[in-house]
Amino acid sequence: MKQSKTTLKELTAAYRAVLRHGILCNAIALGLIAAPAIATQENKYAMSDNDTVVLTEDESITNTVNLGNNRQAAIYVNGTNTIDTGENTLTVNASGATGRNVIVESTIAGSDFTFSGNLDGNVVSTGNADARALRSGGVGSHVLYDGTIDIDTLANGKDSLGLNAWNGSVTTFEGDLTDISSVGAGTAGYTRAVQVYDAGGAVVNFDADQTNLNAEGGNSAEGIFAHQGKVYINGDADVSAKNGATNTRGIGVQSDGGAKDIANNTGVYLNGDNINVKSESENTGVLGLFSSGSYSTIDSTSDNLNVYANSTGGTATGVHSQYGANINFDSDTNTIVNALAATDARGIVSMNGWGYPGHFTSHGNLTANATGGTSGYGAFVYKDSSFTADQLTASGTATGEGGLG
Repeated sequence: MKQSKTTLKELTAAYRAVLRHGILCNAIALGLIAAPAIATQENKYAMSDNDTVVLTEDESITNTVNLGNNRQAAIYVNGTNTIDTGENTLTVNASGATGRNVIVESTIAGSDFTFSGNLDGNVVSTGNADARALRSGGVGSHVLYDGTIDIDTLANGKDSLGLNAWNGSVTTFEGDLTDISSVGAGTAGYTRAVQVYDAGGAVVNFDADQTNLNAEGGNSAEGIFAHQGKVYINGDADVSAKNGATNTRGIGVQSDGGAKDIANNTGVYLNGDNINVKSESENTGVLGLFSSGSYSTIDSTSDNLNVYANSTGGTATGVHSQYGANINFDSDTNTIVNALAATDARGIVSMNGWGYPGHFTSHGNLTANATGGTSGYGAFVYKDSSFTADQLTASGTATGEGGLG
């Protein structure tokens, strides 16, 4: 039995409501979803080399391709493949597998996949299944999404990932709009709109006119997480993270110093004209931009970069560089950073850890404001770390009695 897109959208909305009230639940137990039967019709989306699919009308499909280990995909890329929807829309509802639910599986070495048109995809995973909508993992593979791409993922206690890229793959989004939203129910699992992890030099390019990347819930909520790979945002973008149980980070970049990190420097590059990064949580440990490790970089050439971090339950920092990492804002960048926290708020932090100082540089206009209940510092530089700001306006306020600012 297929589930309609409307049903899945309603389910996602229900989970968001559950998260807002802090209630852990299982969708099946609530009767919100029943495990659908797997379709048996011949599937043109289980593609062979040089296969092309052209839509002449709107079409709706489910995840019927068996990947083994209780994992199911809706579209399986195998070689040079193309899907062209024209003015039509391909709607994908992926659910029901007990191991993993996937929209696009592109994991064959050297494959080349192009999706052109309109993709409306929704992944719902319950029980022990994770949700990984778009998977780009073929060694030396290329994936292009060109058009209007709308992706939603939902997992209950497992990983909920919009885009999962690794193995040196190159994934590019072009067109009018890329919208990826990932939700994790409960306090377990990673919830990431974009994960480039253990990536072997994987590259992700967001070149659409507008890119929206949102993550909410789970143990760690991150709009973008990069490790041994690079992410470029070359158009306008809104990146947000909300209510991770342990970590809530708008953009997180991490390297560990091993051979893979040395070979594959990690970076997120903000090049669009207008980029907003928002991170907020009822829990502590909220970070807007976070760069950690000697082979990690966040660079901005954006005309307007706005970073907002807010914790109503603990600490919040707008921009944080540590353990040898770099964060650089170009001379053309006008940056505004605001941090609000129930306890300690920091606008910008450059921090030394394990003998590795953080590095922060801004050559453009920079405003950093921090308001915390216990302490608030617009800029906080710790123990031999570097901090350079050519044009800085900073303010810190503590609202609690006896606070520091």
